[in-house]
Amino acid sequence: QRHTVPMAEVATAMAQALPAVFQHCMTHGIQIAGPPLSRYPDMAGATCTLEAGVPVVGAVEAPEGFAVVENHGGEVAVFMHEGGYETLGQTWGGAFAWVKAQGRELAGAPWESYLTDPGQQPDPATWRTEICLPLG
Repeated sequence: QRHTVPMAEVATAMAQALPAVFQHCMTHGIQIAGPPLSRYPDMAGATCTLEAGVPVVGAVEAPEGFAVVENHGGEVAVFMHEGGYETLGQTWGGAFAWVKAQGRELAGAPWESYLTDPGQQPDPATWRTEICLPLG
């Protein structure tokens, strides 16, 4: 599901969107292939456009309000964030700085994968999030 929200509301948008994505997959027998993620086709300014979803096995059709999106198939720089979501911006900043320092550019929308389920691990200090930047 795609949403454009203020940066401060990303976590809320994800918390609202992901249950609908999981429900659709369960209802239609779609096999989930990895942890939930959010993809960011636009992160300019005080708002961002995010696509909340999950990787799936095989081709699927998207119902109204959903989209099937294919992530970058080339080289990707991956950064690990450990801790609560309130400090994710610092890790994103470091990741973008690394890309610039390497003289590289993004080759598509970056995304983050949520490796820890806060419902099962309530201590934010244990949360792990992958930040993935497709490189050109």
